[in-house]
Amino acid sequence: MIKQPLHANWTVRAVGDMSDVPAELRGVVVPARVPGCVHTDLLRAGKIEDPYVDLNEFKVRWIGHVDWEYGTSFDADAELFDHERIDLVCDGLDTVATIELNGSKIAATQNMHRGYRFDVRPSLRRGSNELRITFASPVKYAHAMRQRLGPRPYVNGPGGPFNFIRKMACNFGWDWGPALPTCGIWRGIRLEGWSEARICSISFHVSKIESDFVESVADVEFERAPSAQSKDVHVIVELLAGEPLVGSVKTKENSASATIRIREPRLWWPVGHGEQPLYELAVYLSRSASIASRETIDDQSRHIGLRTVELDTSPDDIGRKFVLKVNGKPIFCKGFNWIPDDCFLDRACEPSRVRQRIQQAVDAGGNMLRVWGGGIFETDDFYSFCDETGVLVWQDFLFACAMYPEEEPFWSEVQAEARYNVARLAHHPSLALLNGCNENIWAYRDWGWKDHEDVKGKTWGKGYYFDLLPRMCNELTPTIPYWAGSPWSGDYDVDNGVPPNAATHGNKHVWEAWFKEDYAVYRTFEPRFCSEFGFQGPANYASIARVVPETARDFGSPEIRHRQKSGDRVRDDGDRRNLRHLIRHFNLPGAEELLAALDSPDPNGKVPECGAEPLHAAKTLPSRVNFDDLHYLLGVNQCRALTLGVEWFRSRQPTCMGTLYWQLNDCWPGGTTWSCIDGDGKPKLLWYATRRFFSDELWTFQPERDGALSLYVINDTDQPLDREVEISRERFDGERLARQTAPVAAPPRSVRRVPVERGVATPTDATRELLWANGSSTTWFFAPDKELNYPRARFEAEWDGRWLTLTAKSLLRDLCVFADRLDPKALVSDQRMTLLPDEMTKIEIVSELPLTKEQLTSAPVIRCVNEFGRR
Repeated sequence: MIKQPLHANWTVRAVGDMSDVPAELRGVVVPARVPGCVHTDLLRAGKIEDPYVDLNEFKVRWIGHVDWEYGTSFDADAELFDHERIDLVCDGLDTVATIELNGSKIAATQNMHRGYRFDVRPSLRRGSNELRITFASPVKYAHAMRQRLGPRPYVNGPGGPFNFIRKMACNFGWDWGPALPTCGIWRGIRLEGWSEARICSISFHVSKIESDFVESVADVEFERAPSAQSKDVHVIVELLAGEPLVGSVKTKENSASATIRIREPRLWWPVGHGEQPLYELAVYLSRSASIASRETIDDQSRHIGLRTVELDTSPDDIGRKFVLKVNGKPIFCKGFNWIPDDCFLDRACEPSRVRQRIQQAVDAGGNMLRVWGGGIFETDDFYSFCDETGVLVWQDFLFACAMYPEEEPFWSEVQAEARYNVARLAHHPSLALLNGCNENIWAYRDWGWKDHEDVKGKTWGKGYYFDLLPRMCNELTPTIPYWAGSPWSGDYDVDNGVPPNAATHGNKHVWEAWFKEDYAVYRTFEPRFCSEFGFQGPANYASIARVVPETARDFGSPEIRHRQKSGDRVRDDGDRRNLRHLIRHFNLPGAEELLAALDSPDPNGKVPECGAEPLHAAKTLPSRVNFDDLHYLLGVNQCRALTLGVEWFRSRQPTCMGTLYWQLNDCWPGGTTWSCIDGDGKPKLLWYATRRFFSDELWTFQPERDGALSLYVINDTDQPLDREVEISRERFDGERLARQTAPVAAPPRSVRRVPVERGVATPTDATRELLWANGSSTTWFFAPDKELNYPRARFEAEWDGRWLTLTAKSLLRDLCVFADRLDPKALVSDQRMTLLPDEMTKIEIVSELPLTKEQLTSAPVIRCVNEFGRR
């Protein structure tokens, strides 16, 4: 086999209907990168302004309404013509494409989530060739398919009906990102010359684990060239585990299955449960069955891990479990929902960027990433990095927040994309769960959609989630669990059975805390597995400053409000929710006035849906809220909410066996979203909080239903934990008022409860006292901040150019040092610390600038919540 990449000399231009194209770009041809997309091509050429800056998103919305032609010329490698077949291989075309080679139409495609292979030998010339790929407007295509098949409801997606095109749904906008429907050759493209046969796919699974050996199976699919239909093709499979282990192969017409026994195996484990050894699996197609005289036709290799994975959803006295087991061991899953790391996939899929983001998840204590159904099947690099780091992958199929048509062409396209991606990913040991959809079963049942006039009597996706996808998974990777939806109760009677989002059955999404009530509502739920919940917080200051002009850094300005994509401006939106949450907890001057201004209609009578058009562009809303104060408190409140939720869910195990919050990452800079890493890849306050609440050893105070208070000790390690616990009630000035000690013995992977004695748990003055356990890392305050009589913040500081040493001379709650306000590239080792009087902390600050102690210890760089207590 010979391969010729086709990544050079590309150009792009607008074609077809020019009514949406700015006059200055009509007929203009610009250089293009492959892999890439039209937005980044136009941006590099200086033809558009950065869509992420200011309100530029709306200036480039026209791009998604236009057809674009990509073209290149190349000289075909002469060796290609030595082969019987010459294929054009397209790993990813986004999305509705017509391919022409030397003026001959090769194919038309309409799915970005799958690869394509076309025989182009009849059209390929020796020497110079012209390749053209024309991408039709994704917005117009989606609207046309909606018109043809009849509308179905969806939420989010101000850029168009994303449920009528097999394209990354969030490209049409979501409640955390802009609407920038794009197109382009988003993955590799090449020519492949081959003869006789080629390997199509390799899957691998462990069928048995014993004390001294592992039995595994490798399945191989291959394709024969026309002249080799009657020739023998032999499959040889080797596992390189010290000495090569040769599999016992059974071959059918175009497939083979090899059984391999590995003695003294090294098992693959999730991070925190063991090591992640990887073996190399080599597959050869040969003219000879003899290994010694192998005549290779084609060969490929995969890195694999030895592990089993199962999902225990058996009924119990509560309802239905949801427990993931690896190598037979129950795993408490701690992690995140993952979205595409940029709106433009040439950036989002850059390998070093993907590796960094996954490492950030691991460094925060995560062991699972849920690849959400409104994004993409990630590139091979993503899953390989997860294999290496021990991160379990929950992979959604790509359906989110909508009713999806099952009519053609969509049924066939979904079948093809499922087959392509399951076959591509099945060998990865990190792949732990395949999930049918995001919120669609729940939406059908509980969002009023099953009785919606656009759903009655129509297909809506049920056939995918309960028929097509489980059949495909069972055929291609029967040992990886399939689950129909997130959330889903496990009840197939979607009309009358157990509600899809029941806390007692299967997995649950908990959104009441942010959308409706305060975050204390988390404690009213005991889910079996919480696969989505979250709370908003702003991007880091440096990220906001990069994309919002200094004069517009006001939470009442159109430029800042544009970064908020959640909600409906008429009924409610994220800015108003965030303010209501803050007002419940803090004394923030001007907050209620800003909330009132946000509640008032636009002077022109227009209050558009979030993200649909520039918001209140005619004016900045009147605001007396200090930007720095609000920015700080929004970040703190996000941490408080997720800390409460995660610590509560972890204290409920083994009833609850997983907590995946929304979301790890962002797709654009400067946004107010649910992420813990902002769009510039920098950790937000929440990331530092996550390191604490995902730690293997966690201590947390929790209220009981009878009003008592308990300390829960969570041991998520394989070693027993034996400690003497000290619980103390103190005044804010450090005076001890009550104390108790107790021994704690927590076996591996367990939770133990220590009741707090009534005399310790009952305050004399709830506004001036707190509880702590074994120091200030575990605290309990008896009232909201706005009712607390905090002391004035006092501390001493030392700075040696790298380490900032702070010694508290008063209680300091939620202490932060925002070094990025002085140097956008600055990194800090810790944030949001609570110090008792005379406690000390050391913070490492890495900066290329010569920072001073005065800068680092002055507002708004250094902050704590003391100033937002009782006034």
